[in-house]
Amino acid sequence: MEAGVQKDRILALLQDIVGPEHASADPALLIPYSRDQHWPIAGTHMPDYVVRPKTVEEVQKILRLANRYRIPVIPVSSNTNIRGLTIPHHGGIMLDLKRMDYLEIDPKNRAAIIGPGVSCARLADEAEKYGLRPIIPGAPSTVNMLSNCLLRGVSNIGPRYGHTGDQVLGMEVVLPTGEILYTGAAAFPNVGPYFRYFGPDWAGLFQGQPGIMGVVTKMAVRLYPLPERQEMFMCGFTQRPGEPEEGPLRRAMAFMHDLMLHDPPVITFGVILHWVAAAITMVEKREDIDSFKGTLGDWVVLGSIEGSREFVKYGRSVVEKEIKKHWDNIDEGREVVLMSKMLKDELKAARRIFRWFRLGNYYALAWWGPLDRFDKYYFEALKIWRELGITEELSIVGIPAYPYVGQLTYYEFDSFWDSTDPQNTEKIKKFTEIMYQKMIDLGIYCWFRPYPGVYESTIPRLKGCMGELWYKVKKLLDPNNIMNPGKVFPE
Repeated sequence: MEAGVQKDRILALLQDIVGPEHASADPALLIPYSRDQHWPIAGTHMPDYVVRPKTVEEVQKILRLANRYRIPVIPVSSNTNIRGLTIPHHGGIMLDLKRMDYLEIDPKNRAAIIGPGVSCARLADEAEKYGLRPIIPGAPSTVNMLSNCLLRGVSNIGPRYGHTGDQVLGMEVVLPTGEILYTGAAAFPNVGPYFRYFGPDWAGLFQGQPGIMGVVTKMAVRLYPLPERQEMFMCGFTQRPGEPEEGPLRRAMAFMHDLMLHDPPVITFGVILHWVAAAITMVEKREDIDSFKGTLGDWVVLGSIEGSREFVKYGRSVVEKEIKKHWDNIDEGREVVLMSKMLKDELKAARRIFRWFRLGNYYALAWWGPLDRFDKYYFEALKIWRELGITEELSIVGIPAYPYVGQLTYYEFDSFWDSTDPQNTEKIKKFTEIMYQKMIDLGIYCWFRPYPGVYESTIPRLKGCMGELWYKVKKLLDPNNIMNPGKVFPE
């Protein structure tokens, strides 16, 4: 059978499963799936088909068909991924799950059951009707919650309650063979899917990797009571006369560290921001970003205090005490203020983060590590950045997380560059390659996401047999390697 005839036959079989209007090989519909915002680094590739199932039974049939004909399958939901994780480098079927938008709020059990088509904004709005809220990631509100939980996103209220990956209770998963796996309590009849564990952590097997083990079609996640009151604080740290370049950051680190040590936890969210990251979040106009430098300081600590009025009063007193301990100059911009409606809305479902795309292509490289290495991470990277001759600012954010064991902190390098300049893009690529090794030399807990090339360079450096065992599990579940091939493990 010739390639064109075979492709037409596959398309007809897919249309038989989901209906003619939900399966297509039209290049005009395929182009948006061929790239994401990370494409100058990750590259582009056209899929062969886009298929939009509605039911778990349709997903099962699609995967069985893909296995029969050895066709790659790449699951996607909101298409807001910016890390190159779902670019179909080997072609195949883009399994667009937006139509699987099942949502059930269970206020009695403080949980929600969601499909992959449920956005963070929709989940937050529905939960609010019951006086509840989910853990919302620091990502555009159009992001789908299920996918973010799978990729263990970082939350705006994560330091207290854990991040999005910690919110998963149970899953319904279609394995590459078409079989269905229920994880934890979801596997038990006559009860809700509200406990994660039975035997191994089966849910964890499908997290931290971009759809290479199967397709998650339902997920139960935790919900939390809406706080009675919310307040925020901001503190700026500026380089003092005679102080080294690292000085303001080190003082910000000490301030955040002391806040994180308080028991019970007093802050719901806390982040250390390089001034560029702070400016992009706070200013209204692009032209005001450069003039923002020095407004609050070279480094900005932003945080929130939430809970009952009594608890917020207590938390505010703790923050003010730490401010007095860490500042001897009242002009440094430190303040504790009521949370604005804008920031409250952002913690409910992030929207202003779209502003991060105003300066050009958004570059990001993220990982987990200890807070006390913040300065080493940044200034070692800045040295390499400057040596490569990259003229854009290199920014960074650090978000510590409770229970703060090992000073656990999420980090992310950020920059915005003109991807129409091929020389500049090559410099960014070179920086990325260097940092894949340099960060391991400096000591990190793990990478945040499986960026293109990061696992290939990391797995050989891991101690023991983790990489080998991981690959064996992948081959066991996906013997024909149809699930997002080339991601995590090279072909």
